[in-house]
Amino acid sequence: MKKTSWTGWILMAVLAAALLMPAPAGAFEVKIKLYGGYGYLLGGDLNSGTEGLGKMWLDLFDLLGASRTGSFEAAHYGLQYGGDIIFMLSPNVGLGLGAESIGMSKGSTAVSDLVGNPISVAFQAKASAIPLKASLYFCAPFGPGARMTLHLGVGYYLAKMSNQVRLEQTIGTEFIDYSASAESQALGFHGGLGFEFDLARNVSLFIEAQGRYAKLGGFEGENVYSSNSGSSREKGTLYYFETQGFISQFYSIIGCSDTAPVESASTKNVREAKIDFSGGTALGGIIFRF
Repeated sequence: MKKTSWTGWILMAVLAAALLMPAPAGAFEVKIKLYGGYGYLLGGDLNSGTEGLGKMWLDLFDLLGASRTGSFEAAHYGLQYGGDIIFMLSPNVGLGLGAESIGMSKGSTAVSDLVGNPISVAFQAKASAIPLKASLYFCAPFGPGARMTLHLGVGYYLAKMSNQVRLEQTIGTEFIDYSASAESQALGFHGGLGFEFDLARNVSLFIEAQGRYAKLGGFEGENVYSSNSGSSREKGTLYYFETQGFISQFYSIIGCSDTAPVESASTKNVREAKIDFSGGTALGGIIFRF
């Protein structure tokens, strides 16, 4: 049986159990909260470092007299979904444990035409994380069959990122490809304000606005450089730095190295890269109470 079929049967079983069970007699109850939505994340060095590498080449082509179409587009948006188990310690206070999936991804292309010899510069920026969360929930009545909820908490983020900048002749076979991928585990913080509306005795629908602060560092991974001449790899920490390109201008770069880039007249602002999962999400979902 397909995985999606199993998910549907499990959801139906939980719904049936919630509808058939009697309403809790005491103060203590357990809630299962399932949700999804669409969010905006800042991105941080993921975007600036991806754009900088491609822009270094595009500015060179401009200097050589090329005409340009298209541009880099930053990664910010993505789907978010997850679930919490909330243990209501009193009618108004609960402790939630859960996990969710968040992410951002964007691909874009710019083309520089050097007198009939177009060169495409393709950008790809992507990051995702699974926060394992603990939250404190507060509830207050908001009219008949409705409640306002507030929650605050901390999450342990299992995060990963990847980016790619690829230069390629539209006419011909020459190419240069830069890519990096890395992973990190770090802490972040979240909170949300929402409203629950009873659909049945033990089932509610809810809407929620959620925000988070999660500017994560400590990424470890690998760079891959490839071209018609061959390829090379380097493993290490993901760093951010600004380097002087082919013209007298500095560009933001991210890449993995076993040692930090050395600051010099052509390299500055060296530090560990930060992928920023901070942002906001509009969510909706269903709550089962037991």
